[in-house]
Amino acid sequence: MAVMRLITMRFMKTSIQKSLFLFLALAFMLFSLACSDLGSTASQTFTVDNLVMGKTYELGQQLNIQAKSEYTKGEVIGFTTSVKGEDKIRLSRLIALPGDVVVINSGKVRVNGELLEDLAGTAYRYKVIGNEPLEELLKGRSFTTGLNHFYGTSLTNAEAAELKADERVKMLSKDVLVRAKKDTRIWQTRKDARWNKDNWGPYTMAKEEFFVLSDDRSTAFDSRFLGPISSERIVGAVVSKDD
Repeated sequence: MAVMRLITMRFMKTSIQKSLFLFLALAFMLFSLACSDLGSTASQTFTVDNLVMGKTYELGQQLNIQAKSEYTKGEVIGFTTSVKGEDKIRLSRLIALPGDVVVINSGKVRVNGELLEDLAGTAYRYKVIGNEPLEELLKGRSFTTGLNHFYGTSLTNAEAAELKADERVKMLSKDVLVRAKKDTRIWQTRKDARWNKDNWGPYTMAKEEFFVLSDDRSTAFDSRFLGPISSERIVGAVVSKDD
């Protein structure tokens, strides 16, 4: 009888130990999954400190950037790039995924042969000649000046149409480079390629390569200048903004 009682006690002790072990293992598994999910959806706040996204965002605007397992075309993403030896986060719009073919001719962007449509905030560099000084008309914009009331500035399509209708403006046209004009700042795969901001590619995205393009086409912080962005450099996508 005493032997049976001893066996029963040992069996119960072993069962309790096994149950405790299984409970701890399950708890650890759930904790690991929770941490993994938290990491994949981690978000951070980003303050807009330049105008590479054209009129899409304003200087000083607060944006929420969230890491994702997959990214889709059209999203604005944050990615890391080296500026004067220091890593900084830049914003740009994702327009091509691995396997996509990107080509730019005379400022017109095509992905897999399909023309990329302009958005409301898409801006281009324009040449503006006035019948008179236009500093007052261009007040609030970033612009360069030249002789004989010549100016250079970035405008959306709507802004360009409004400016062109003003009687003080003599001439307004997009500042588009020809393919023959090579820009040494441009990322390119061949030394003999004559690529520039308005003429780029064709180039096929390799595995884990993404092409990003600034909403302000006159800026130099996108894949035309930096090359395709690797997945490791993507911080996340803009999911919300604080006005």
